[in-house]
Amino acid sequence: MLGVEKLIREGNPFWLVMAMSLSLLNNFYFSYINFTFLSLYVLARWLIQLPEDRLSVRKQLAQYPLIVLLSFMIGAIAFIPAVSGYLNNYRPEFTGQISLFELHDNILYESRFLLLPPLFVLFAFIKNLYRDKTFLLFTSIGLLFVIFHYSPFIASAFNGFSAPQFRFEYIGVFAISGAVGKGLTHLKHATKAQLILGGAGLFVIYTLGYFLDEQVSLSLAPPNHVFVFALWAAASGAALLWVRKSARRLSLLCAVMVLFHLVLVNSGARLTFSEIGLNSSHTFMTSKRYHSRDQSSLIHHALDENRDLFARTEWMTDTRNNTPLIQGFYGNSAYSSVLNGEILRLYYDDLEVDMGREVSAAFLGLATVRIYTA
Repeated sequence: MLGVEKLIREGNPFWLVMAMSLSLLNNFYFSYINFTFLSLYVLARWLIQLPEDRLSVRKQLAQYPLIVLLSFMIGAIAFIPAVSGYLNNYRPEFTGQISLFELHDNILYESRFLLLPPLFVLFAFIKNLYRDKTFLLFTSIGLLFVIFHYSPFIASAFNGFSAPQFRFEYIGVFAISGAVGKGLTHLKHATKAQLILGGAGLFVIYTLGYFLDEQVSLSLAPPNHVFVFALWAAASGAALLWVRKSARRLSLLCAVMVLFHLVLVNSGARLTFSEIGLNSSHTFMTSKRYHSRDQSSLIHHALDENRDLFARTEWMTDTRNNTPLIQGFYGNSAYSSVLNGEILRLYYDDLEVDMGREVSAAFLGLATVRIYTA
């Protein structure tokens, strides 16, 4: 996005070429997600033009093909092998139904992927903020990704038209944070009436989000934090009335928000990873279920028999991706979309392993230890 803005505002293509090249070198899959979004962003910038823009749409159209070609040539050393791996991959066709729209969670209270901050909801109801085209741009993209969040079809499109995966949600979070940041810069110009109207919209949305979702309840017991989020929303609206004319108070509010988010995120991570969700507590990590003596003995016996520098052991305990890292041996993990198809056929056809879903061979958790030597 910085590269696109540099091109549009200054006619400078360097940043966009560098960013696209590095993206291709780093990860071809996320390059696909990033470039899909970038195409949408360029279209949005053509519709929402800013006073700083210098390069016309016609001149941009003349430059984008050259930028893409140059970026591809720079990143080809990594991109071509990745595409080759993808084309030589074996991937059973996804047979599940992919719906266009599905209300699968509540983004106001308890979503795994995208949790709307109350300030974004409040600012979205203040009409005067839309006079700032930057706010309009970020809010439009943010609302678009809220719609995308509820579309398994879009999730499939961002995953190469395969099984729906919501790995693109970080883009929506970025856009929403941009809208909130821009809204805060206009806070001192907002009137009480505008903030009260925005607060009313905030109250209506959070009330509907609560009463229309039978899965949430006003409880202080984890993992349900609806009560906390309701207070968060109410406090956000009230705080804006208090700070709107004072830069010092606004700075204090921002500091409190950062602190609150740190506590909230770490509390959620503790519940998810240590107590209720994945149960990755220290007790579990040192238990027989995760790190048994028999398993450790088997792995190190196999390693002692093959001390090749490039030997890799494939073992994964109960879907924990980082088992080798934690248990202290060199592991092997390959992304399923670029794993050699013959290896996958070995698992599917010869070993008759039921993988259950589209995952890499490194995620099988077989009852034997295999050593791969380069």
